[in-house]
Formats: sequence, structure tokens, C-alpha cells
Amino acid sequence: KALALQVLYAGSVNLFISSWEEIVFRGLWLEEFGLHVSSLSFGAFHLLNLLTYDSINDEILFRHVSQSVFTTALGYYLGFLTTKNGTMEKAITIHYWNNVFSMIFGYILDQADNGGGIDSSTISVITYPIIQFNFSF
Repeated sequence: KALALQVLYAGSVNLFISSWEEIVFRGLWLEEFGLHVSSLSFGAFHLLNLLTYDSINDEILFRHVSQSVFTTALGYYLGFLTTKNGTMEKAITIHYWNNVFSMIFGYILDQADNGGGIDSSTISVITYPIIQFNFSF
């Protein structure tokens, strides 16, 4: 039952989040500031997740810096797709599924209590090629 709720939550919340982020970073910022600024800003934006912690240790910092590096690279790729296709549909789809898989697999690892340091950034790197192959070109 808890996994089903997590899937429902991941699906619904991420539709809003991925659409909003793509409209801002691949819509407004890509057009106004170009690929480099929109992609670097997208990566830096994800560092704001650090603000949710009361204290930050080296592991938390590493995870979020890793996520920022990954999201910067993802920003470049999604910006390329948006520019190439003239639409944000594929970028939103890839972003959405990346977030959904990351949340679901992250939840499963947390429940198993043996994640071994695997976080959503690592999961994204694992699932991203699958998503890219199915939705990119």
C-alpha cells in the first residue's frame, strides 16, 4: 500500500515539478539567456535542496553536488532537444520519467534499508539511458 501511494505521489507531483522546471529553464531561460546559462542555472537550482537540512555533513554535500553536476548535464541535453525539436514536449517527458524513477527507486532502497549510499542521483544515472533511448529522437 505504501509503495502504491509513493507511485501515485511520484506521478502526480512530478508532473507539476518537471513541467514547471522545463517551462522556466528550457522555455524562458533557454530563449532569453541561451543553452549555457539555462543549463548551469538548472544544475545550480538543485543545490537549493541543501536548504532542507538542519545540518550538512560531507555525505549530504557530496550527494547534492553530484545531483547538481548530473542536472547540469541533463539541462544541456534537454536544452539541445528543445532547440532541435522546437518544442519542450520531449524535455518534459524525459524530465518527468527521470524524476518518477528516481523517487520510486529511492523509496524502495530506503524501505530496504540497505541503500548503501545509493541516492536519487545514482538512480538517475542508471535509469537515464533507458529513458533517453525511448524518448529522445
